[in-house]
Amino acid sequence: MKHINSKDIEGILFDDIVPMLEKLKNKTTGLEYLETILYYLFNAADKINKDETIIRLNNELKNEKIKDKIMTIAEQLRQEGMEKGIEKGMEIGEKKGEAKTVFKQLTLKFQDKAEEYRDMVFNASLEDLDKMVERILTVKKIEDVFK
Repeated sequence: MKHINSKDIEGILFDDIVPMLEKLKNKTTGLEYLETILYYLFNAADKINKDETIIRLNNELKNEKIKDKIMTIAEQLRQEGMEKGIEKGMEIGEKKGEAKTVFKQLTLKFQDKAEEYRDMVFNASLEDLDKMVERILTVKKIEDVFK
């Protein structure tokens, strides 16, 4: 798989791998090979359009067992993508909520001075926001929240 980042990875897939899979279609391990290869390609190669590749594979392959396996893999990949998207959305929401809390605490404690630090707060990492929450309680000067 030394060509995984090649611009012509789809060419390699359809010129080299698909014919090999057609030869393996009557063997029970052929489906296992297919699954392994596709998971590797879809997870390791950024340049592959997963949806287009799955449609093309379904059009070019003749064996129904292989087509069914491809559709199962496609569904699993979609599910994984949705789960990653949900997880990322939750992280963003958590960070945004914590930033709002930090900024509100800054405003309550330091009034108008807090506005100068708005961008700093809303661009901070979740880890830094956690530290700010703790520091706000003990510092005398607003600058010390950000040390």
